[in-house]
Amino acid sequence: MYEIFDEATGFVLDYYSKDGKSKCCLCTYRKYLTELRAYLASEGIEYSHKEALAWLSREFEILPYGQYKVCRRMIFRVNDFILNGTITQREYLYTDFLEYDALNQPQKSLVDEFLAGKVRANHDKNNFKRILSSLFLYLQETGSCLDTSQIKSSFLDEYFGREGKPVMKRSYLPQIMRFLYLKGLVCVDDNGIWKYFGIDLDRINNASKYAIPEMGTGGGSGSRVGGFVLEPELYGRLINYLDENGYSKTIYNATIIPYFSILAFLSVNSLCFSRGILFDWAEANKPEWGYPFYASLTKTVQLIGLLGSHARMDAREVPTNCHRAWKYIPPPWAEGIVREYLSERKREGMDTSTLCMSRSSCCKFLVYAESRDIHSFAGITVDLVKEYISQDEHMTIGGKRAYNCKLRIFLRFLVIRGILPSAMMLAVPAIFAPKVVIATVLSEQESKGIAAYRSSHCETPDELKDNAIVALGLQLGLRASDIVRLKLQDIDWNHSTIKIIQKKTGVPLETALPVGVANLLYRYITEGRPKSDLPYIFLHHDAPFSKYTPSKCSLCLERALADIPRTSHGFHVTRRTFATNLLLSGNGIQTVKSALGQSNLTQLNHYLGVDLVHLRLCPINLEGIGLPGRLL
Repeated sequence: MYEIFDEATGFVLDYYSKDGKSKCCLCTYRKYLTELRAYLASEGIEYSHKEALAWLSREFEILPYGQYKVCRRMIFRVNDFILNGTITQREYLYTDFLEYDALNQPQKSLVDEFLAGKVRANHDKNNFKRILSSLFLYLQETGSCLDTSQIKSSFLDEYFGREGKPVMKRSYLPQIMRFLYLKGLVCVDDNGIWKYFGIDLDRINNASKYAIPEMGTGGGSGSRVGGFVLEPELYGRLINYLDENGYSKTIYNATIIPYFSILAFLSVNSLCFSRGILFDWAEANKPEWGYPFYASLTKTVQLIGLLGSHARMDAREVPTNCHRAWKYIPPPWAEGIVREYLSERKREGMDTSTLCMSRSSCCKFLVYAESRDIHSFAGITVDLVKEYISQDEHMTIGGKRAYNCKLRIFLRFLVIRGILPSAMMLAVPAIFAPKVVIATVLSEQESKGIAAYRSSHCETPDELKDNAIVALGLQLGLRASDIVRLKLQDIDWNHSTIKIIQKKTGVPLETALPVGVANLLYRYITEGRPKSDLPYIFLHHDAPFSKYTPSKCSLCLERALADIPRTSHGFHVTRRTFATNLLLSGNGIQTVKSALGQSNLTQLNHYLGVDLVHLRLCPINLEGIGLPGRLL
């Protein structure tokens, strides 16, 4: 009658012995299995998994919880052997939870919803199911109703302070509290609640030392945030944004944890949200927090701001600057004007990178003006602008010229608006010494290194992408900005051509597509490119599979030349090498101009300096030129 049960018992005990369990543990396992068999025999019941669990439920009243768990796992392993002939799992998803079974249906639904979320292993699901069920059961037994009240720290203090079996590990609490907050079941106005979120209130320091442009009292379940409320609904949108775009667990945690630190800071200090306050707070605590948490928090601030102002947002449409904190924040008296200025520049068709540079240049100047005790546009003078330019340091003259050009445009905007006098348009000098250099190209050794990399590294998606991008730069002379904007419809496979509008100049370019480059593109599109509805050929291979960025093209070239000593840097060297090779092959300057899509010939002058073969044909005859005196 019990032959199968006895065989399973022997197999399970042998399994535990091979698993390294001590003799004491084996004796305990044998004791409970013997008691189970004796119970079945005394009742005249055939063994079944259901009867074994019923026996365990009765034994739960007298068993310590730790031994109850041991017995439950053992019973499931016996059933596993009977069904499958062996042990197939180390952990099981248990269905017999006394606390869960005693819950009302609404509480059961909440537990099921939580378990359907970001909980991975069965072991975690079992622990979370028991913990959440125990918490809800205690809430149910004390007469509290989740529909009409929110969980406060006093309730949790009572729950953990009660006598009885320990039923919850504190390490599981933060995830549970975040879920309860999402469902609107947590009172965030209770300062004591934050310790259960795993937030150290010592890190949520007093905000009285910060310059606070907006003050208010947090009400309801959230704190006011510059026109929108930091509520559970916003947190839900943040979670959906991360889930829908496939962000990793690391990015997920690096966004969610700072969110609750921000919420706690605002709630504890009864503050309205502003980026200025939060960035000041982050900057002040950066030495104590360390850079990783500081960076995560400032990124989260930017993301919350975007989510709060958009009903729905696609990760591929998020500007890159939202993932880092702004280095310069305009003073409160200039925020509105800066916003108007950037909006106008955006309407003019400026790219995101240009807008970022325009913002940095004008905000850096306004921050300097604030440091000089200027608190309105009326205090800005020509002398102040000249003083700022003289102390503003850049690594290159080109960088200084570019930033001053953006500052001049901002001042002109202020003059047109009637905010500054017309003389301010001439405050920024318009002439700087140009930087003239001879073009740097790839050496012969580097060119051979690229060819060797292409022949030996062309299997993984990253390698296919590297080879295709480098080939487009080296054999077609395309800029990185044009390569990453290349779309599937830009390629005419029948006529082996590529047609694009160049991003930098706006000039149309149609160029031939060599067979070798076409094959590399085809392989990447069919074997390496992630599946996406985006029209761009080159995508990031990590979620959310957004368009590739120009700066990453340099990394493709670096990987191709990883084993070769470098004499040149930056991806643009491929375009210079392409142009130089055309000249060295005897092509005329007009041909090179057409191949590069340049708008005028003067832009090709610095390529001519490397054509030593033809330069030797251009010496000036010195015959007839007399030299006074004698040569030394």
